[in-house]
Amino acid sequence: GDRYSRQRQPSWLCLFFYLKLMPADLKQTLLAFVPKPQATRINEQGDRLPDTFKMQVERVNYLTSENMSEKFEFPLTVMKVERLAPRDLAALIANATLTKRFCQLMGGRGLVVMAMHEGKFRNALRLLGYVLPPMK
Repeated sequence: GDRYSRQRQPSWLCLFFYLKLMPADLKQTLLAFVPKPQATRINEQGDRLPDTFKMQVERVNYLTSENMSEKFEFPLTVMKVERLAPRDLAALIANATLTKRFCQLMGGRGLVVMAMHEGKFRNALRLLGYVLPPMK
């Protein structure tokens, strides 16, 4: 059955948790069985993108009932977007309708928000789908 069914067979794993928390001693014991995940690796030398992207588009001409095929070739450019992302994100937030009243773009990579507008700015950011960590 589904999760709301009375015929559901719960797992014995729920016995390890109390109020959705795992006891510290049990956690240490279970960690001995689970291997640590491997570190993330980026191989910049091995996999290279081709210079072009080839695409074939199949279409039907409904007047003649013929299948048509066209081939396209698009040039690819590799960019280091990590350096550009903060600048683009700052510009996006500074120009968004909800946030532009409360902030100003500073130097292309940062935003200035007056202290009296910080709460309104954070609420507007949340509506856009972004969250700022609390100020210390």
